[in-house]
Amino acid sequence: MTYRINKFLPILVLFGLLSCEKEKIPSDIIFTEKCDLYDRTKILKNMHGTLHFTDSLPTGPLPEPIFIIFTTSQGLLPITVCNMPREFQMAEGESRGITFSGRIEVLPDNVDAGSVPMELDYLKFE
Repeated sequence: MTYRINKFLPILVLFGLLSCEKEKIPSDIIFTEKCDLYDRTKILKNMHGTLHFTDSLPTGPLPEPIFIIFTTSQGLLPITVCNMPREFQMAEGESRGITFSGRIEVLPDNVDAGSVPMELDYLKFE
């Protein structure tokens, strides 16, 4: 009997360790809406940036304030958030440090753009 327990104990311990899932830090905002992005998208995970609520981009003024993320990642345009819940609010001109994940649209090389849309699925304020 002892032999059987000793034989299966390592297997049980292994299954126990594999079934323990790392605790994921929950998002500060629940994103339920989806965006109408083009077919070419890229998944970004655990990116760092600054969320702004502003009515202007480096390329010029906008007709109304939008949520936009600026990152320090090379090659990324400013990111416009296309699925921010209506109940989330920030003062115009306010900015906050964030960690975020989601699906970003990959624009064709021949497109001249000042920003790129992103469908967020995770956002944590720093």
